[in-house]
Amino acid sequence: MADEAGHYIGEFRRGPAIFTVFQIALAPRAFRVDCNDGNGPSEVCTFTDRPGSGPKWHGAWNGDEWCAWIELQARKALKGLPTRVRRRGNPLSRVPRTALCSVPR
Repeated sequence: MADEAGHYIGEFRRGPAIFTVFQIALAPRAFRVDCNDGNGPSEVCTFTDRPGSGPKWHGAWNGDEWCAWIELQARKALKGLPTRVRRRGNPLSRVPRTALCSVPR
């Protein structure tokens, strides 16, 4: 099911096949790999960035000899993505107002 939904991450090649990685969800971060071998793009697999989670292979890709290589290349494409950062509130919001007002000049 290849469509344009998702954020483009990158691509890699093997022979005539072009594999494209998309981010399809933010929490948890989920990704889709599509393959275009000249007959139009089709879904290869989906996976998340959770430790220990493996890809879910689509159709004929399930058990294909390229699976381990595809997963390795797709995860390499994710290396440049920013990691999740827990945002904290404004650190000044925890400082008593009197401390803010009595700053020497």
